[in-house]
Order: sequence, then structure tokens, then C-alpha cells
Amino acid sequence: MPCASLATSGTGNHFVEWGAFRLDEPLWGSNLAEYLALLSHSGSRSVVFKIADRYSKLAMEKHPDLEKSVRHLAWLSLDSEEGQEYWLSMELAGSFCFCNHYIIHHPCSHFGWAQGSCGGRKPS
Repeated sequence: MPCASLATSGTGNHFVEWGAFRLDEPLWGSNLAEYLALLSHSGSRSVVFKIADRYSKLAMEKHPDLEKSVRHLAWLSLDSEEGQEYWLSMELAGSFCFCNHYIIHHPCSHFGWAQGSCGGRKPS
């Protein structure tokens, strides 16, 4: 699943959009007033959900005495093997998210727009 969804934005609340905006004052020493921006949200493409679901169920099994109303708040100690697995899995998922955004955004940085030249044209 992760390899198949790498470099995709998905559906639902996931998106990749271009937007233009104008600044009234120079930013970071640039005299440009109009910018083109790429904004995306792709999340973890279900990787984090699957990790959280698995380890949440495991945590609930480890705390069977919790009241039903708070059972979903069960935890895994980071001193336990399961807690360490969970932590490392979420760290890996974070790296996946970073790579996904990089793969989506990096090719766009090769256009002149990312350096403010807009390919030699001023944005309209």
C-alpha cells in the first residue's frame, strides 16, 4: 500500500492546489510582490490510520479494566516493546509523509516560479 500511494494526494480532504498571492511589503529581502504557491495535504495515505488502529486495539487489550467510556484512551508505555514498536512505526509514517510531500513538491521547484521568475513572465 505505501509504495502504491507514494507521490499521490488521494481523495477526501487531500488536495494539491496552486494559488497566487500578493504582499504589500517585501519578504525575506525579495522585491517581488506577487507569488505563486503550491499547497498540498496528502497526509499519510492511510498508513498512520492503520498503525494507530493496530496499536490502539493492542493498548485496549492491555488495559481491560478501563471503563468503556474511556477505553479508547488506552496507552502503551514507551518502556514496553509494543510502545517502542508503536513509536518507531509512527516515526516511519512521518518519514513517509515527508517523502510524499517532497516527491509532489520538488519537481515544481525546478520551474522558474519557485525562484520568483515565473519562467521569465510576471504572474498575472
